[in-house]
This record gives sequence, structure tokens and C-alpha cells, in this order.
Amino acid sequence: MVNELNPSAYNKKNMYIFNENPSSPVAEEPFAVPHWPYQTFDGVTNPPCVDRDGKLIVPVMFLRSGWGRLNLTTRRVVGMLFDNTFPGGSPAGMGNGDENLAVTCTKNMVIAMHIQEAHANYTGAFNLNTRTWIPVSPGSINTEMSSNVQGPANPASVSNGIIYHNTRYELVVRKTQ
Repeated sequence: MVNELNPSAYNKKNMYIFNENPSSPVAEEPFAVPHWPYQTFDGVTNPPCVDRDGKLIVPVMFLRSGWGRLNLTTRRVVGMLFDNTFPGGSPAGMGNGDENLAVTCTKNMVIAMHIQEAHANYTGAFNLNTRTWIPVSPGSINTEMSSNVQGPANPASVSNGIIYHNTRYELVVRKTQ
């Protein structure tokens, strides 16, 4: 039985990165990646994305559950996706840690999508140029499938200025401008 109050019970690796080495038949793990099991509902952390500067966007705990930029060379979080705004009492881009969110990186943005867009956690895009969050309003129309039962989150797909995202069991399509 695991002692829920024992911090060592949570000291388990939950993310692995392997070196690609074509000359070796076995992939090698170069180091343990700092990674926090937040932005997840059922314990399955969604995949990170790599931003334009080569930083890995990962869930972190800073004020509340949010997003950080992990430098894989130094193995340190080198920046937070934080802009000092507090809409509705919570920092923009942050929320409670037990919601399913997934990130998508584009040229100048990091898009964070909740499985139930804007339902219980911040859904929006972080502009890497201005270092500000842009909220994304709910896009679903069909509330028949809204039961607050969350499956795994899914990252948005972006193509030719169009953002595609499945939420509440329907496909939502948005223009970026």
C-alpha cells in the first residue's frame, strides 16, 4: 500500500527522453527530465511541444498549474508562460492541476486547449513575441455530450491559419485572424 502522505511515493519518473543514435542498436536515456504531473485528469500527462526556440513546453506548478519552457541542454525550466494578468482571480494560462490540457506549438504561439474548452481551466494561446495570453472562448455548440467526463486531452492541429480541435465530441474549426 502506498502512503499518500509520503512525498517519496510521488518521486517516480513519468517522462522519458531518448537519444537517437543510428549507430547504436539501443536508444539511451541521457538524463531524467524535470516534469510535473499537472494539467492531467486521469494521470496521463499529455505530450509536450517544442516552441520556436527549441524549448520543451511542459506542465509546471507556479502560483497554480501552468506551463513552463524546459531547456533540454541545461535541464532547467528557463521561463514561464505567464503575463501577470489575473482574469477571474486566476493567473492567465493557469488553472487547477487536475484538468486535461494539451499544448500545440506554432511559429509564434503556444496554444493550450482544455478538453472542454474554457469549462474548468484556461484555454488560450500564449504569444511568444508579446509574452501575453489570448483567451480562447468555448467553441462547442452541442452540449448534449457535456457530462464533465474527461477523456484524454487532444492538442489542437494548425494548418494554413486554421485551428482544429475536438471538444465535447465535436470538431471546432477557427481562423487565427
